[in-house]
Amino acid sequence: MGKRIEQAQWKCPRCQRVTVQSRVITETNHVAHILAVVFLCGLWLPMWILAAWSEGAGNWRCVECGYEHLSEKERRRQEKRLRKETRQAARHREKGGPLPRGEVIGGWGSLDDPPERQ
Repeated sequence: MGKRIEQAQWKCPRCQRVTVQSRVITETNHVAHILAVVFLCGLWLPMWILAAWSEGAGNWRCVECGYEHLSEKERRRQEKRLRKETRQAARHREKGGPLPRGEVIGGWGSLDDPPERQ
């Protein structure tokens, strides 16, 4: 798999100024996988499927502050996880008592405003 970095400029929601945004894109060399499938009589096919499935673009990230712009798929996944954790916390409060030791509910509260990095 090859990787390349893509860059663009636009206004960062956290910095509130125009900054460089970058993301990493992974690409699969399909010609090499075709040759491997042919020479290995199809045994390499599952590896090629996994490589092709995992390729794609990462999330855009502000170079100045590190703010990560989530893709729609990732945003929906995090919102679903947050709703699930909120339901679990509500059920636990109904039963009474504090949360089990080490359990964190809800992350930082807003998907658009991650915690400050140190």
